[in-house]
Amino acid sequence: MSLPATAVPLGPPTSDFRTATPAQLSTALQTVRSESLQRFAVFANALDERLTVPQRPTLNPPLWELGHVGWFQTWWIARNSERALGRHANPGAHRQSMADDALYNSGTVAHATRWHLPLPDLAATQRSLENGLDQTLNLLAHAQTGDADLYFYRLAYAHEAMHAEAWAMMAHELGLLESPAPELPKCQQLSIRGAAVDLSLLDRGFTFDNERGASQTRVFDCFIDSVTVSIELFATYLKANDRHTEAEKLSHLPPHSPIRHVNLTDAQACAAWMGRRLPTEAEWLAAALQQGEQFDWGDVWEWTASPFAPFEGFTADPYRDYSAPWFGTHQVLKGASAWTLPPMRNPHYRNFYLPQRSDMLCGFRTVSA
Repeated sequence: MSLPATAVPLGPPTSDFRTATPAQLSTALQTVRSESLQRFAVFANALDERLTVPQRPTLNPPLWELGHVGWFQTWWIARNSERALGRHANPGAHRQSMADDALYNSGTVAHATRWHLPLPDLAATQRSLENGLDQTLNLLAHAQTGDADLYFYRLAYAHEAMHAEAWAMMAHELGLLESPAPELPKCQQLSIRGAAVDLSLLDRGFTFDNERGASQTRVFDCFIDSVTVSIELFATYLKANDRHTEAEKLSHLPPHSPIRHVNLTDAQACAAWMGRRLPTEAEWLAAALQQGEQFDWGDVWEWTASPFAPFEGFTADPYRDYSAPWFGTHQVLKGASAWTLPPMRNPHYRNFYLPQRSDMLCGFRTVSA
């Protein structure tokens, strides 16, 4: 079974969806849909007709996830009578009920139930996605150009881009995709100057709700790795702690590529074994802003020492499930991974996962006073 990718007539490219114009957003939404279908094709070509996968906390049924992406876009755009209000829209604004709401609304459809839903087949799901995207693009063609007017189009792009990365994660977990293994430059110690660091983004263009608010904090002089920890170094840590079986599993991988698929506990323990620690979110951002290209990031998401928490004055955006439910239980990761689409890469972006997760393309770097 194969899934043809949508042909996209490319217009002006955008390297940042957050400030994209309507024309750029139109191209971006079509491009991310093509990327989604290409990544989804891995499942369509490898699995049975119903695209069956094991029921695990880190997976979703691929057909459910594909339908959810289309549902999310139409819920917040075509079906949202207050879409022009942007982040000030009422999340509970009336929408005509549709059967898809009982299938794809992640806020009401519990994770464990998604394996038992009467989902449409692949052909029907793809037709629904095509119709939904056509609706979105037609509305976008007549939208005003203010940040509020374009807020939900930018949100829909970001949401689908995140799911595109999630499909790569799922494919890797199922043994359908290898993790990339780039060669790391030699690690150097970069000097970070003590300074006040504002973790938030300027309130222009598109910002996620957890990126806004009063967040200025001070970092002190320290030294931070220029690259993330390598497989070779992490394997040495495992051997030193009598974890030889785990070290052996790494022996077939390129030793000078980044260690990945590491949970927070192991990242912290390895850093402590080195006589160092994980950087805070503020230290990581200070390094990225002060050191420029010397600070090598973007191959793997990087665990930080900072729990995921709101900035002062936080208010939730209409998509209430994005940030607030996860404060206090998740940990901040910074950077990006090789599976992250380029327009999503921003040093201020706050990724967040449960500390025990390691299915992401995630590693870490260390810091010392």
